[in-house]
Amino acid sequence: MAGRIPQILLSELVRENRISQADVNTLIADAEKDAKDIGALIVERGILKDKELAQFKATLYHLPLADLQEIDSDPAAFKEISEDVAGFYRVIPFGIGDGVLKVGLLDPEDINALEALKFIAADKNLKLDKYVVSY
Repeated sequence: MAGRIPQILLSELVRENRISQADVNTLIADAEKDAKDIGALIVERGILKDKELAQFKATLYHLPLADLQEIDSDPAAFKEISEDVAGFYRVIPFGIGDGVLKVGLLDPEDINALEALKFIAADKNLKLDKYVVSY
């Protein structure tokens, strides 16, 4: 699934010499042509490893990193966000308790996803804890 272009992420990857501007231009063109996610292309092409990209995002966006392979997800969390919404916005609910819904994000720059999560949480009278997750 193609996502929007995460401009801050790409700019910081270039600034930190993790990727060249020419590579960014190629990634954007390929993502748009093939309807693919930029982060997935970065991992697929070996520019950064999956966990390395996730850690970079966590640091960049000042969000905690959640390794969903090491976390026992709470099935109750999946009831708070429909599978269609989760797939569309590329988010995954993985924990709920004490009035807090924990949600993993692939693209913390996606304003539409953040607004949708904020709306869902408010509608259910829940606070939202956001985490970066890997692909």
